[in-house]
Amino acid sequence: MQKKFKGEIDCDKLKNDKIKQEYIKNVENCLNPGNSEENLEDKWKLIKNSICNAANTVIGKVTRSQTMYWFDEECAIANEKKNAAYKYMIQAYTSLGVS
Repeated sequence: MQKKFKGEIDCDKLKNDKIKQEYIKNVENCLNPGNSEENLEDKWKLIKNSICNAANTVIGKVTRSQTMYWFDEECAIANEKKNAAYKYMIQAYTSLGVS
């Protein structure tokens, strides 16, 4: 399973035919013949902005944050033991009066 990061376009939604057709329609509307730009740079900006705007409007961004699939129960227990040992070390170090 691929990790998804907050802020990415959720391309998995394009598997839904209704959303895919809405996205295509939105891009086509942005690229209609009435929007003819003269130079190549302006045409590229129009294409890029049309695709990005349609993706943000129709598909949306991933709302999930990064998931740590590898952090399981065993990791949580090890982390708790590490934190307890660290806390004990800090308390023992400061109770000896060492600064």
